[in-house]
Order: sequence, then structure tokens, then C-alpha cells
Amino acid sequence: MQNRTGSNHNGSCLTRTFTKTLNRSVIPIGTIGAKALYLLFLWLISAAAGSWLSDRKGYGERVGLTLGLLLSALGLLVVLVLPVRPGSKWKVDGWLPRRRSSH
Repeated sequence: MQNRTGSNHNGSCLTRTFTKTLNRSVIPIGTIGAKALYLLFLWLISAAAGSWLSDRKGYGERVGLTLGLLLSALGLLVVLVLPVRPGSKWKVDGWLPRRRSSH
């Protein structure tokens, strides 16, 4: 049985058509990957910063880490508006700890 090209091979036309349709619907994975990587960095940095800030405010690291992991950058903002507990590192040393000299 001959196909449109005049050859007797049945699978070649199907293979060419299938390959052409696959080439048209290629998803640009590189652009999706870069955006996902940036969002992953934002998520991890906000979790680490939330953990550090909540520990300094006297709530412990788990509160900030949980908020940062569950709410991402919004969780970091929640930790920023938490009130400072009395006797915490934030109250004693200030919002940014002083560097200790190596002397």
C-alpha cells in the first residue's frame, strides 16, 4: 500500500507527523526553571530570616521558621510586626547585634 509520498513504508509518514507536532509544542523549560529557582531562594531566605528575627525578639527560632516556611515572604513580615518580649536579645542588644572584637 502506497502513501502520499509514493513509498511503500507505512511508519515513515506517521513518524514524521508525530515529530513535527512534538517540536511545535515544546515548553521553554529554561525560563520556568529560573523563575522557580528565584522563588525557592526567596522562600528559603525568608524562612531563615524569620527564624533569626523571631529568636532575637524572644519567641524562639521555631516560630519564625514555621511562619517563613508556610507563608514565605509574608511570614517574614508577620515576624517583623510581632511585639518584642521583655529581656529578649532585641531589647538588650538592639535590633542588630554588635560585632564582637577578636581581642
